[in-house]
Amino acid sequence: MDLFRNVAIPASTRRTWARGEVRPVIASVDVELEVYELLEQVDSLRQRAKVQATVIGLLVRLLRRRGDNLDGDRVPKSPVVFSQWK
Repeated sequence: MDLFRNVAIPASTRRTWARGEVRPVIASVDVELEVYELLEQVDSLRQRAKVQATVIGLLVRLLRRRGDNLDGDRVPKSPVVFSQWK
């Protein structure tokens, strides 16, 4: 039972190794693969969100620099613009 005392291994694991017990391991490769794919997808989406936030921040700064804001009319009140929609 005194095997591997200086190594940070749980006591139950050391006892199992000392007795030579081997228990069957049940694993699902599909579940592990799904989790891995989901983690990759989350990382990808986080990266896209960072890029989009950066672009939006740059656009807002550009608007402010030009003296514009987002509080005004979105569509100019011009007969030319409205005639194109008909």
